Amino acid sequence: MQYEEYRPRESQISVAQLIKVMIGYKRKSLIRLAIITVAIWLIGFLAIFFGYNPMKETYQTDWSYSISTFDGDSYLDGSHFYFPDLISLDNLKDIKDSNEEFKNIDIEKLISKDAITIKKNTVSETNVYKFTITAQKNYFSSEEQAISFIEAIVETPIRIINGLIDLIDNTQYLAAYKNYSVTYSDLISALKNQTDVITKGYSDLMTSYGNRYFTTEAGKTYRLNDLFLQVKSTISSMQLDTLNEIVENKSYVNDYEKELPLLQTTLDSLTDDLNLVNKKIKAIQDEIERQINLGASASTLDSLNSTLGPLLISKEEITNKISIIENQINYGDTQDTSDFDATLEADYQTLLGITNEYTYVQKNLHRSYQKIFYSTNNVVNETGGMGTLTALALPLIIGLVVGVIVNLCIDLKPFVEAEKAKKKAEAEGKKEE
Repeated sequence: MQYEEYRPRESQISVAQLIKVMIGYKRKSLIRLAIITVAIWLIGFLAIFFGYNPMKETYQTDWSYSISTFDGDSYLDGSHFYFPDLISLDNLKDIKDSNEEFKNIDIEKLISKDAITIKKNTVSETNVYKFTITAQKNYFSSEEQAISFIEAIVETPIRIINGLIDLIDNTQYLAAYKNYSVTYSDLISALKNQTDVITKGYSDLMTSYGNRYFTTEAGKTYRLNDLFLQVKSTISSMQLDTLNEIVENKSYVNDYEKELPLLQTTLDSLTDDLNLVNKKIKAIQDEIERQINLGASASTLDSLNSTLGPLLISKEEITNKISIIENQINYGDTQDTSDFDATLEADYQTLLGITNEYTYVQKNLHRSYQKIFYSTNNVVNETGGMGTLTALALPLIIGLVVGVIVNLCIDLKPFVEAEKAKKKAEAEGKKEE
């Protein structure tokens, strides 16, 4: 058997030669590789930085509210809080119009492209609502603008709450005193109802805020309970419960001409009530007498007497009211009520001052407990997109790969042919020797 000496195929090249071709075995090839790599790196980086990233990068904000007059479901007037309204077209337009800084934000596109979203989460341990807003970065000219805009969105409930606080008016019964009351009884009832508003209001504030320090509109500093005690003492000194007795005992009439028809109608009604009660009393008395004559049991008589008792009390009450009304009709236009009127007016002014002070305290306490807790000190976190190092490295790698491939496509065949020619020349040189 004959053996032939192994000779590598003339077209085979070594790994080292292949790498040499890929990198560039001549100056022109090196320049070509450099140009392709740099061009693709630059184009790729710019495409990522100005094209891909703006479409994928977002600003994300997580926050929760701690507001005494807001539970995350409804406002202090009972109206419902619907959290998607925070990013509604109307609200975002209002925010944009409120600040010149936001004039270049395309609100319509932001909404139509779903470039801003919101969600609500509940933290079960504390039953606190947490919210998340995500907005595409490319709709904002800077991070500072995005922060300001998102903060304005987040603060929407506070603006609504403060608007509602501004509308708080605790003078409803004082207004009734001035505008709608006719009789002294109406006036006194209005003042008493106003005291109920104030005392209940302070009690509610104590429940909500505790015995904390605060400064009144007059610049005085109190604990809430101390002011409450002062208010209760002032109200007690007014002795509003005795005013109706004075009116009845002295037959006072506030406006005789206006009240006379009402007094007469009331008298007629009371007279009818008295007649009806008298009929019931007589019927029961007759029945008692009949039962006695029949020898009725004690229990039967006790039952009849238990029915008679309340009727006799009612008769006495109606009779007293009739007497008061008759005296007011007969003498009401002759009584001097100037001192009594002055007392009522003084009580009104006292309650007006107390009410205004209470309203000031109420509004300021409500406003002092309005906090927003962001998950980060910077308000927003940037998410999505490609990092700077990746954006620099990826197109560089791609550029090198493309450059290497181009060099292989262009230079591999000439290199192989040159190597073959070189080997052939070397072989011929050896033969001549």
